[in-house]
Amino acid sequence: MDIYFIRHGETDWNSEGKAQGRSDIPLNGKGLRQAKQLRDYFKEINITAIYSSKSLRAHRTAEEISKDRELIPIIENGFLELDFGSLDGTPLKNMRVNFPDFYKQWEIDPSKADFPNSEENLTTLQKRTWSTTEKLANLHTDSDRIVIVSHAFAIYSVLCKALEMPLSNYGRLRLTPGSISILEATKKVPSDFIGTKWTLKQLNLHPSKEI
Repeated sequence: MDIYFIRHGETDWNSEGKAQGRSDIPLNGKGLRQAKQLRDYFKEINITAIYSSKSLRAHRTAEEISKDRELIPIIENGFLELDFGSLDGTPLKNMRVNFPDFYKQWEIDPSKADFPNSEENLTTLQKRTWSTTEKLANLHTDSDRIVIVSHAFAIYSVLCKALEMPLSNYGRLRLTPGSISILEATKKVPSDFIGTKWTLKQLNLHPSKEI
């Protein structure tokens, strides 16, 4: 089974370098172009299902991919972005000054840093996203291809789990807006095959030249 994890197209907050969690920021012009280029990328690929978080930026990207197909994006809020709490909308360059206690925690171990006025951190996020990923993997067959339109930290958390990477090392991966990362899930591994159930086939692929 191929699982295409797509980070939604660009928003103004992305281009302005702001933390973007649960705030419902729409795609900007570049983001809409990226969504259309994602649609073109999948034209020749037989997709079984398309899932998306309910966030406007993710769902709009999923809607564009679903055009000309008999598929309606299925809302799956297990793939919502991390709740950044009070950090939402803060310019990243101001984090150290505006939230010094959080920033110290983040420098020590991002996976355990508690976001102010949020009930989530990276560890609880990963539990949510990974359980949802496993649920969908069990729902589909090895021959299926599914698309999941989600968010940066949500996808980072899944990839780290699949690759058995420490969550604190998420920064060694890179996911830019409008990108595709392909995770292969093999439920029935042949006895003579040496490998793992989860394999990263592609990271941060861009159908668009606008990165």
